[in-house]
Amino acid sequence: MSGEIPTSLGPLSNLLDLSNCSITGTLPKWLGSLMNLILLDLTNNHIEGPMPTFASSMSMLYLSDNMLSHLPSDIGHVMSSLGFLYVNRNLINGSIPDSLCKMQNLQILDLSKNHLSGNLPECWGNFDSLIVARLSSNHLSGAIPNSIGGAYRLQRLHLNNNSLTGQLPSNLKNCTRLEVLDVGDNKLSGKLPQWIGNDLLDLAALRLRNNSFYGDIPSLYCQLSKSQIMDLADNNLTGNIPHCFGNFSGMIDDGTTPGEFSLYMVFAENSLWQTESFSVMMTGELREYEGMTSQYLVHLDLSNNHLVGNIPSELTILTRLMGLNLSHNHLRGRIPGKIGDMKSLVSLDLSSNKLSGTIPGSLSNLTFLSHLNLSNNDLSGQIPTGPQLQTLNNPLIYEGNPGLCGDPLLKKCRINYETPPNVENDDDGDRADKMYLYAFIISGVATGFWGYFGVLVFKRSWRLALFRHMDSVIGRMLGR
Repeated sequence: MSGEIPTSLGPLSNLLDLSNCSITGTLPKWLGSLMNLILLDLTNNHIEGPMPTFASSMSMLYLSDNMLSHLPSDIGHVMSSLGFLYVNRNLINGSIPDSLCKMQNLQILDLSKNHLSGNLPECWGNFDSLIVARLSSNHLSGAIPNSIGGAYRLQRLHLNNNSLTGQLPSNLKNCTRLEVLDVGDNKLSGKLPQWIGNDLLDLAALRLRNNSFYGDIPSLYCQLSKSQIMDLADNNLTGNIPHCFGNFSGMIDDGTTPGEFSLYMVFAENSLWQTESFSVMMTGELREYEGMTSQYLVHLDLSNNHLVGNIPSELTILTRLMGLNLSHNHLRGRIPGKIGDMKSLVSLDLSSNKLSGTIPGSLSNLTFLSHLNLSNNDLSGQIPTGPQLQTLNNPLIYEGNPGLCGDPLLKKCRINYETPPNVENDDDGDRADKMYLYAFIISGVATGFWGYFGVLVFKRSWRLALFRHMDSVIGRMLGR
């Protein structure tokens, strides 16, 4: 089927699915007069022009992936029974109509990837049935209203990729059912709120990247044990990486299927669902994971901040982690020796820090690793070898480390460096080595001393010979 919607479909009632039919033109007005129509699906066509209003009986409206230009200003007055509204990936411009506040039955609202401008509505307290709100990838501005805390049933909130300003409103802590909070790629500022880690304990995805947040990462964030995606990159964060990030059970492979629930979809009334999508920095570029691919995404990104201190060894417990990006910070010390335990790593970026020491040989255990960047640090010694590391043969991933040698660098090693055994605390390991050395020397001296003088005690002839020799030497020294 292609072309415009035929009028012969008018007698149909209740359900009308014309998705993926190459329909063109504008939506005919007679569609709005179908008083018994409950569900209309026109997803993925070539429909253009303004979106009309439909009968008040309409409960589910799917208009995604078209070329619609405007939302009707009276949408909330005419379609007050609407529960599912999908108008994402269109060309909708203008502001969000005030009448939207009348749609108290909304469960899923998706206006993402349009050209909407202006402020967010102030009436979030009216949306007491709202489960999913996706307003991402528009041109929305202003502050996130405090009333957003009134939508206490919210499970997924996507406001990313807009021009929102100000701080995260504290009333958002009332949305204790939130599983996804994505406000990345805005102009938000302030310290990272403590209440995120104290009140939003069901969060599985927290995405605050590319804003102007500052200060330390609150240790309360370690309570977000269900975390599968934590993206705090491209801010002005300082201090250390919390060691308790190893508490993220959602990032640990315990032999079960991924996650206690699926990030892939959310179920609402009548078993309808909405797929998720996330943009994360993976394998060196920003990638969007949508649908089923997002279900298995496990990612930690703290890059492009001002973090200091060592890389916590506790991070190596996160065996389900696919992407780890700590690049462009001020991290020091060694790469954790047990990094090879992170068997699921596909992408590892530790570049542009102040890391030192050798590259752990356990890195060769990462059989899924397809992207590695250790450039611009102070690493030294021979680059480890292994089947997977040999496939990562771009010398640029090691550049800026003058002390490194071996393939794939042109600089050959003068001696055959051996990667030291994996240790959790290299300073402790160095101290232990010195203690063993001192103990060995002392025991050797003691053994030699008692071995020699013990013989003199029990061997009379040797004792007399020693005394005669000493008497002779002393006599020569005194000129006798």
